Amino acid sequence: MTGCATNMVWYQDGKSLAEAESDWRVCKFEATKHGYVQASPFGDPIASGASAGIQEAFRQNDIMKACMESKGYRLIHKSQVEQMGGTVQRFR
Repeated sequence: MTGCATNMVWYQDGKSLAEAESDWRVCKFEATKHGYVQASPFGDPIASGASAGIQEAFRQNDIMKACMESKGYRLIHKSQVEQMGGTVQRFR
């Protein structure tokens, strides 16, 4: 289960890896679908496109976070999962 930072993971007690992966994929789809930011048609097209790309990444991250939290997950450091006896597996 992965979050946005390298050492952070989405965690919900009692969820199987398959359930967590399914929830993550649903949220990733929603973030991609609703996270699009239109580049400005005015000014430098390269700078405008870069700015839109950065805004889009932040927006998608916010949507992903809200979606996973709405499903009962919390973003915690992977060492916390390991301390609780869990294992951390990544998927994409």
